[in-house]
Amino acid sequence: MSWGQKPSGGAPSQQQDLKKKLKEPFDVAVIGSGPGGSVMATMLAEKHGLRVAVIDPALERGWVPNYGVWLEEWEALDRLLDIGLGACLSRTWSVTDCFYGQSHGVPEGERLRIERPYARVARHAMRETLRDRMIRAGAVRIQGGVDAETVQHTATGSTFKLDTGDVVTARMILDCSGHNTKLVERQGPHDPGFQIAYGMECDVKDDLGPYDPDAMLFMDYRTSFAPAARQQRLRAVPTFLYAMPLGRSGSGGGGAQRVFFEETSLVARPPMAIEECKERLYERLAHHGIEVTKVHEEEFCVIPMGGSLPKFDQRVVGFAGAGGLVHASTGYMQVRMLAAAKPAADAIGRAFAAAGADRANFNPDAAARRAYLAIWPAAARVQRDFHMFGGEFLMQQDVEALRGFFNAFFKVPLPYWAGFLSGYPGLPHNEMHQSWGQRFLFGVQLWLYAPVPVKVALAVDAIKTGLQLGLVKSVTPLSDAEYDKDAALEAALSAMESASSAAAKSAGKAAPRELVES
Repeated sequence: MSWGQKPSGGAPSQQQDLKKKLKEPFDVAVIGSGPGGSVMATMLAEKHGLRVAVIDPALERGWVPNYGVWLEEWEALDRLLDIGLGACLSRTWSVTDCFYGQSHGVPEGERLRIERPYARVARHAMRETLRDRMIRAGAVRIQGGVDAETVQHTATGSTFKLDTGDVVTARMILDCSGHNTKLVERQGPHDPGFQIAYGMECDVKDDLGPYDPDAMLFMDYRTSFAPAARQQRLRAVPTFLYAMPLGRSGSGGGGAQRVFFEETSLVARPPMAIEECKERLYERLAHHGIEVTKVHEEEFCVIPMGGSLPKFDQRVVGFAGAGGLVHASTGYMQVRMLAAAKPAADAIGRAFAAAGADRANFNPDAAARRAYLAIWPAAARVQRDFHMFGGEFLMQQDVEALRGFFNAFFKVPLPYWAGFLSGYPGLPHNEMHQSWGQRFLFGVQLWLYAPVPVKVALAVDAIKTGLQLGLVKSVTPLSDAEYDKDAALEAALSAMESASSAAAKSAGKAAPRELVES
């Protein structure tokens, strides 16, 4: 039962219980109970023993999106976080297929098979696992929306009102409310591209046409499903099919074939209409003789990609979508959010541990800055510059260029392309993109494999926008300046925390809270 529901019988009112809990400040108020908020609340409460509140106006709503992951990455994250992720997969495929035919001499029916296992996250199991773990660790779950206009920061923490009228006090605010956050300020103009997709989990009659029922379909960029009159539109505004074959129903596997299909616009500005994705999906399936007999659920997906990062000197810490953790070239966020969760939770946990049980010398400004430094260290920032260039490049290409680009991309040795797709410290193969020289080497390999028109397009874009989008910094020694910034900030924060501790011990006064500029 959620906070705010009517109590049954003579049981104590949950509202009264909540009032008691609100009398004492929380260590961390986590805004949002989606994957990012649930993971961080679990980590902070279970691993660091913090008093955590999880606040969401739709606390009991299920998670809608389907999450696909490379199995290798998920297994690494399960070991890293130790919060039960290993039991939260519903299906795995040993191989992954792509179709990039119709361009650059590649036959239409040619399949590119990737020998790397892929998996589907059991999102309902993940939600329940994290909910149960955070509750056992003492996290308080509160149903209500945050009134952004009421957020106030003091020397010791923050307060805000909920739409229920209740006032929450917390030493830190961690915003996991999503891309459309109203609490997080950004560093500059925010002009992201958008990944748009229409998906459905459905039953189909007979078989899957040209698709292997035992393989994950990562991308099918072919356009032969549409008549000639519409080819120009499909060329200029590309989409691809992504599909998860889920097996046949029935005890003996003789029932209907169940599949999750998704037609996706990788990245565009302005965004493509979801309805057009839906129309293309049905048209594509009909072309291949795949008949949908029952739709179990639909998914309407809008993912901002790129744009501006949060300001790192603000008190509210943005995480997951609110923290800009979406991969700027691919739209993936789930594994990046999970990879960032441990360093972020550890940084916050250390700040509270250093402050002592009474929190007397806790410095919320320094703690928030340390959290941002953990989420966006120099290694992640310079990789993001590389991804930003990639996202802007892909946004400008027609379907023929995208076929050629991705056909070349997956012919680069796996550790290099897998490292690009992970794109965050700590994930498997990311070590192949940790230095500017490694990123440069990846770019050279991709360029060599690419067909001539794509080579030319990459070279022209690198010259035109490479400096503006951070490409030049990401693949040259200029990236070293970002590491120097982190070292200087680390020294300044340490001095700031020492001053705060000394002031609290000697004079009982609040130490200065001015945040060091990055």
